[in-house]
Amino acid sequence: MLPVLDEKTPLDTDLVNGLAGGSLHVPDGQKLSLTFVGEEAGYLNTLGYYEISDDGSIGTTGIIFSSVDTGDLSAGDTVEVGPFSGDTEVGLFLIQDGDSLGVDLSSGSLAFEGSGGGAATVGDTSPPKLIHTSSSGDVTVIKSPVFHTQASLNPAGAEHVVSATDDDGSTLIAMEDVAFGANNYDGDFNDAVFDVSISEDDTSPVTTDETQTVTSDLVTLADGQEVALQITTESVTDDGTAELSGALSVSAFLASNFNIAFVIDRSGSTTNTLARDGNGNTIDLNNDGVSDRVLDAELAAFVKLSEELVADGLGGADVSVIMFDGSASIVDTVRLGEDSDGDGSSDVVEAIQSIVGRRGGTDFAEALTETADFFDLQPDVDTASNLVYFASDGKPENTSISELLDAAARLQDPNGIDATVNAFGIGSGSQQSSLDIIDNTGGSEIITDLSQLSVDVSGSSISADDVESLTIKVDGVSQFTFDGSEVTDSATGLEFGPVILTGLDPNSSSKVEVDAVVTTDTGEQHTLTVTTQIIGSGSTTSALNAANDSSGLVI
Repeated sequence: MLPVLDEKTPLDTDLVNGLAGGSLHVPDGQKLSLTFVGEEAGYLNTLGYYEISDDGSIGTTGIIFSSVDTGDLSAGDTVEVGPFSGDTEVGLFLIQDGDSLGVDLSSGSLAFEGSGGGAATVGDTSPPKLIHTSSSGDVTVIKSPVFHTQASLNPAGAEHVVSATDDDGSTLIAMEDVAFGANNYDGDFNDAVFDVSISEDDTSPVTTDETQTVTSDLVTLADGQEVALQITTESVTDDGTAELSGALSVSAFLASNFNIAFVIDRSGSTTNTLARDGNGNTIDLNNDGVSDRVLDAELAAFVKLSEELVADGLGGADVSVIMFDGSASIVDTVRLGEDSDGDGSSDVVEAIQSIVGRRGGTDFAEALTETADFFDLQPDVDTASNLVYFASDGKPENTSISELLDAAARLQDPNGIDATVNAFGIGSGSQQSSLDIIDNTGGSEIITDLSQLSVDVSGSSISADDVESLTIKVDGVSQFTFDGSEVTDSATGLEFGPVILTGLDPNSSSKVEVDAVVTTDTGEQHTLTVTTQIIGSGSTTSALNAANDSSGLVI
């Protein structure tokens, strides 16, 4: 048990024993569990941790409790860190009055820098510099004193920790938050007291398949879209290599089941108007020797979209092809990747290509109502991801704004269909203000160069220009770095890879981390991070817990 720690009463120096080795040993695949016991501090201190590499350098650094204060914490409050990949030494540190610095230390990134400018090591004999980098790139050097379980890193190399083994085998740690020799140093070692234990990772899914898919937390962009970073890797390595691929995806594409509606304008203007490219030249997308009409360009775009969605793994989705003019009707409802008559052309392509133009008006509300009726008939409407692709070359006729708002709200209702609706205006005659009511992905897109219509409709709503960098690391060492020019635009997101990871441990587990930095048109910067483990086939790990250790930072 810990010695008696009385407020403002200096602890006998013979009892100041530090922490054995200055760090905590966490076995492969397990977690560090820290439980708040109490505090008698005048500061709003912050408790953090860092991983110590085999060479003694301080690596991944994070915050455990932002405010070690009884006003914010109650005895028994617990935070778990990990699971850790490979046997890991973990150090703890206390930032004096860290929660009063005006810096959100729990977001962004933290790093300890040695006197030489590189990463600090536990063998250093002077206090390292703690540097915080915000999600927007602002760098702050933390000036408050920082006290470590590794005594050599403290001012004057003084011990700031008392430790003891509790009855249940856990480790009790008590810390002093004022530098030894300072005027207000009281040496009572009761400023932050924690109970630390090691626990197995019992929350990770057991993976026995050859691959695993891991997804980061969602981040909301300036236009309201929620995006996530998702990676797929091999679960096990025999030879120290494994394949990895991934994507930055809109949240709607992270589901396992999908219902999809293609809503296509076939009103009179789509057959009366020639399709032109950005230079005003007529185009022939279907290569029939005749200049295309707008409807031809629309149909070609939806054929390409269907092919892209199948290629991205959505072939089992139910899709309804809906045509509209002054009224609306369903052409057919089929499985996206199915070819029921075996003629080499999918059922959905045949439905799209069967649409012919018709004289008549353009009623957006009728089209949306028919679309909503389709979704309401789907048995999994409440659990699936419901997607709409809507295209028109005009403006709504015979439809009031209130009717349009009501029809769009029915589709977008988060307690109902909750559809993700992508709206496209075909040509300069389309009315964007009405299309923006329909679209809930950050605004409709007006396409005036119809030679690019297929590309624009089948592309992701995330711009590759927004991708600052993608970094893939194995056990903390960068192996691949991409920028926006190296990702592939697809219907479901921005894809990267596959790449072959090397240097994996065939006899243990290796930590794989992917970081994506995204900057929006408004200048907002977000970093998404996802990590997982790849198990060596020679590992003694009892199950292939290639765990989803994902975290979505930094906002």
